[in-house]
Amino acid sequence: MFEKFFKSFQPKQEPSVDLAKLFRAAAEGEQIAALQRAISTIKEKPDEISSDDFAGWASFVLTDEVRRKLGMNIRDDDDLYCLGIAAFVFSNHFSSIMQTNFEMATFLALIKLTKSPDELIRSHPAIANSYNKMTVENSKAIKILGQRCASWVQNPGPNTLDDIVSLLKIFREHTSETG
Repeated sequence: MFEKFFKSFQPKQEPSVDLAKLFRAAAEGEQIAALQRAISTIKEKPDEISSDDFAGWASFVLTDEVRRKLGMNIRDDDDLYCLGIAAFVFSNHFSSIMQTNFEMATFLALIKLTKSPDELIRSHPAIANSYNKMTVENSKAIKILGQRCASWVQNPGPNTLDDIVSLLKIFREHTSETG
């Protein structure tokens, strides 16, 4: 009888807390907030966009801003190819941050960029195959573009955005020479 009474005064065990998970969740939240801040320097997020669609929408916004700054035309196959590769790289980075589906993010970015299902159907296979080949070959071009994208997310501003624009300009010039 006294045992039950004294046991009621023993300290209760605190539920175990996985600090690594807590830190990882906090870091993920910070990355998402950084991405949202960076994109908002270009365009405000629409209220109706879901978190699942945000990575694709953000990829489109950044790709379209680069297109605008370079005066590229998506009706030009070389321009569309370069912008498509950029959209793949940005979608890869943004979907990783948002923990969403990369393929859906890329699809959303490209459909918004091309503004035409027919154009998407026509151009997507070549862009996707090139991106996949460049990924397998560990291409310096997409690696550097990914690093510049990550830098821009962490420090959005004219200088880091201009770094992305300059890199795409070189990529586009090289595409014309080898095209």
